[in-house]
Amino acid sequence: MSSVELKEVVLQLNGNEENASEIILENENGMRAVILSYGAALCEVQVENVAGKKLDVTLGFDKPEDYTRQDNPFFGSTVGRVAGRIQNGRFRIPGRSEEVILSPCDAPFINKTANLHGGPDGFNKRNWTVSGHSADNGSAAVALALTSPNLDQGFPGQLTATVTYTLTPENDLEICFDANSTEDTVCSMTNHAYWNLAGHDKPESMKDHEVKIFSTKYLPTKAGIYTGEVRDVLKGSVHDLTEGKRFEEAAQGMLKEDPEFPHGDAYIAQHTDKVCRPVASLFSPSSGIQMTVSTTEPVIQTYYASILDVKDGKGKMDYPPYSAMCIEPQGYADSVSDPLPSDPVRAAFCEKFGHTLLLKKGEAYKHKTVYSFAIVEPSSP
Repeated sequence: MSSVELKEVVLQLNGNEENASEIILENENGMRAVILSYGAALCEVQVENVAGKKLDVTLGFDKPEDYTRQDNPFFGSTVGRVAGRIQNGRFRIPGRSEEVILSPCDAPFINKTANLHGGPDGFNKRNWTVSGHSADNGSAAVALALTSPNLDQGFPGQLTATVTYTLTPENDLEICFDANSTEDTVCSMTNHAYWNLAGHDKPESMKDHEVKIFSTKYLPTKAGIYTGEVRDVLKGSVHDLTEGKRFEEAAQGMLKEDPEFPHGDAYIAQHTDKVCRPVASLFSPSSGIQMTVSTTEPVIQTYYASILDVKDGKGKMDYPPYSAMCIEPQGYADSVSDPLPSDPVRAAFCEKFGHTLLLKKGEAYKHKTVYSFAIVEPSSP
């Protein structure tokens, strides 16, 4: 039988005590997900491995209050209004230009003149409200809501956002993002979970994961900002994940090719119809767990956790670089740059894709991503 359990917790936010919620979802198969209202964050996903043992396959913290730590690298967070980077914090929407708050960051490899994941006080640092929950037909679900006021982090319009997490009987974890605005604005949310399918406490096992991205085109970047080019994925290249590649090989290849910014690639989904379709998969040979990622979104941002360095995570685990992977479906970040760059390649890119981030007054933003879990038996010798 599926179930939803709500627990009230108290967090120190901006110097004040504030009530928050921890929500435990369980489907009829015993698969479990834990969501925290702070950051609308996915804190835990328990899946059975090939031996029938439950593993927690997301990185994070033991205590809800630890998600407010300054060194929290967006563990499982809902990020927005805009996932990714807006160069120089300036963007264009029809009829006017806007300026948003830059994200200060002292970490290596980070562009320090951009708005990252919505700004220094983005959605990942907001305490969302539980707006509904249900447990029926073998599924368990919770919806969380947030109102982002006009000019929040500099973004125009009052944005009303909802994130709904659903565990299905098929062991799918569905995340649906919905929003509308009182003014024309930009919106592109995503989830920032760090996945290790051998278990969060097995950082050394990440290197043997197999990662596949079902895409033949990618977006080159410079310091995390799209150059404006759309390149073909050349067979056998660093960027080629179409047939699967060991995580360690993929991550180290990226480090050699772009030592200044070895985060990962932004791949273009092969579908453009806003239908939720498979775009990527991750597999752990040690656990037998395979996760397939499906989405409605046009871009699949990969992150090899190249600058991850968190002490005292779950179970007092330390999480070093390259001990997890993020797969973040989203829109074309920075495609609304303002002013339009003098570089004709960048200018053409913004003209072609800028509309993908635009949310017009009264219209609905919708994004669905599904993480599907299954056991893959070892192949016979």
